[in-house]
Amino acid sequence: MFVRQVSRNIWSHRLSQKSYSMAPSLVQPSGFPNVPYEFEKSLTYPSRAQSLLGATLLSKIQNIDINTCSPDALDSFFVCDLGELKRLVRLWRAEMPRVEPFYAVKCNSDQKLLHTLLQMDLGFDCASKTEIQQVLALGADPARIIYANPCKAVPYIRYARENNVNMTTVDNLDELHKIAQFHPDCELLIRIRTDDSEATCPLSVKFGASLQEARQLVQECANLKLNLTGVAFHVGSGCNNLATIDTAVRDSRMIFDHASRLGFDLKMLDIGGGFSKSTFQASAAVFRTALNTHFAAQEFPDLQIISELGRFLAASCFTLAVNVTSKRSDAFQERIYVNDGVYGNLNCILFDHQEVEPKVLTSNGKFVFHSNYNHSEKELADSSKTYSVWGPTCDGLDCIAPNCKLSQNVAIGDWIYFKNSGAYTSAAATNFNGFTSQNECLYIDRVLCCYGIDIDAVAGWLGSYGGEDSASDVSRGLFAGHVGIPRMLKMLDRYNIKGTWFIPGHSLETFPEECAMIRDAGHEIGLHGYSHENPTDMTLEQQKDVLDKTFKLLTDFCGKPPTGSVAPWWETSQAGVEMLLDYGIEYDHSMSHHDCQCYWFRTGDTWTKIDYSKKAEEWMKPLQRGEETGLVEIPGNWYIDDLPPMMFIKNSADGYGWANPRDIEDIWRDHFDYFYREYDEFVFPITCHPDVSGRPHVLLMHERLIEHINKHEGVEWLTMDQVNKDFRARNQPPAGAKLPATNATT
Repeated sequence: MFVRQVSRNIWSHRLSQKSYSMAPSLVQPSGFPNVPYEFEKSLTYPSRAQSLLGATLLSKIQNIDINTCSPDALDSFFVCDLGELKRLVRLWRAEMPRVEPFYAVKCNSDQKLLHTLLQMDLGFDCASKTEIQQVLALGADPARIIYANPCKAVPYIRYARENNVNMTTVDNLDELHKIAQFHPDCELLIRIRTDDSEATCPLSVKFGASLQEARQLVQECANLKLNLTGVAFHVGSGCNNLATIDTAVRDSRMIFDHASRLGFDLKMLDIGGGFSKSTFQASAAVFRTALNTHFAAQEFPDLQIISELGRFLAASCFTLAVNVTSKRSDAFQERIYVNDGVYGNLNCILFDHQEVEPKVLTSNGKFVFHSNYNHSEKELADSSKTYSVWGPTCDGLDCIAPNCKLSQNVAIGDWIYFKNSGAYTSAAATNFNGFTSQNECLYIDRVLCCYGIDIDAVAGWLGSYGGEDSASDVSRGLFAGHVGIPRMLKMLDRYNIKGTWFIPGHSLETFPEECAMIRDAGHEIGLHGYSHENPTDMTLEQQKDVLDKTFKLLTDFCGKPPTGSVAPWWETSQAGVEMLLDYGIEYDHSMSHHDCQCYWFRTGDTWTKIDYSKKAEEWMKPLQRGEETGLVEIPGNWYIDDLPPMMFIKNSADGYGWANPRDIEDIWRDHFDYFYREYDEFVFPITCHPDVSGRPHVLLMHERLIEHINKHEGVEWLTMDQVNKDFRARNQPPAGAKLPATNATT
């Protein structure tokens, strides 16, 4: 698919549902109704996901005039809701906590879909060399790839071995002998046969060993001294008979027991796919019961259980929009011809046995998406007229819907859409009759939230808060390290949030055990000076000495170099930024050019101070902007920082420290709610300190805020490095900008 990122602010279109006269218009072709595209009045206000989808569809089609547009402008296109993808991953992990999700690349190989799943730490189920190449190119760990095709070509097996893809499935002796010759160290899972005769797409007609054959495979693995690791099965794509699940899990246990008698200690169970969103809750319940019955966690504490999810993750994330190119009018049954069909992205009708529902996107120029999104077309149709919908090729087989209802009439130039178009659609599209299979895809729903936790502790009192001579203030710093850190870790763990902890060198060396708790819990760790010293007060040599020491401290402590930095006092300098880039630092979190959008850090801005001793004309000069760098700035925001209003500092006039957390919570909520309403994409970085947020009244504020944020669709909690990587993946650095060094050393 071609990729276009929707970056414009489309919230105005969402709000226009309440102000219909503001809707954009489209001039219809001569001879057809000249009606502006506008939002229809709907009985209920759409959800955020629906609103984003509708606005994105409208933003694409609103300026297309078939009289004047280029031929390619009318091509069908997809909209992918990445927020839906994340919601489904979270749902899976909540309902199937013992089972690690691996994504079946064959279902939909969209690059951004795969990249998002990689960011969410999913593994990948690959069926070919090309699929392995694709996910490796994205940066996937070969150890997180299963080559889940029981029958592989010898060159593909060699390719897997050369690229350290060391896990695959087998279901016959011939395949086993190929593995023994060309990839003898590979971890093997025996694929057993299941009764998937009632599945949408049965797979056991092609793959799977009977229990007797599986026992023979176990014996042959012993004879050949192969690395037998586990058992795999698949209950069919689109499983419709849940009773087969328990049988498959029980049969897997039988093979585990047989392998144990032959000296194997199996450590992996692959439960395959077959999940659909509509039946997921029911199938998940059956799987949980079956796994707890046959593979109880107490009996198998080290068992790794994985799945091969395709349809469940991809189907509902994609919406396909097609253009009405022709029609054959009839009082009783009209033929509608559109520019995509069964040889294109709707091949799922033939290959995947799907029944698709054409839904009216525009009717005589009116944008009617919201009136039918949550209803079937048949339910809304107000006439006895039926329709048949056909694809663009000259083949009579190219029929999308032979007999259907439409909620409203459509004219040439109107648009139709198909929900749930992500599974086994674009992956098998062809160029038959010369029609393109490379369709544009728009992406929506990006709400990136992150916690940045600065462990100022004793260092803060030494370098910033004027408490270096006070045993009482130093004692408060000790509280931050010994008490505040564990409390905040517990709070983040409760909500399954990985934060970014910016640790001064002094704090790392003073609280090594607490910092180890942060590292071992999987949080990110970044730079924050040594003693919270103000960079603007130091010489260049002092800045370099501090960076030298702290970079080495964090690198040795974490086993890898840090990628991010927060300047103490949120004060930076051009020389300091250049040093960060020399050390390979990729992002900063100190500046406030924006409050909810990342940007490329700019250095060299100059401005003229007011000097009343001189003529006004000498200091009435505008700010001069410098040059952008290759350092990503994740904005800092004093108004989403716990320390200024809630930490008592004796030497600070405004550091009174007794602000009501509920008042601060309102300010933070208002920021989030405004961003959520006004931006289709934004980042929400929270800055806090264990000195403050380790206190009970502030911890409870964080819990309430997190629960408020999590009620919103599309929210994803990331580390700041993940936000940085996401920004870099979608934005080219400025031309000629200095980039982070790739081989930085101390």
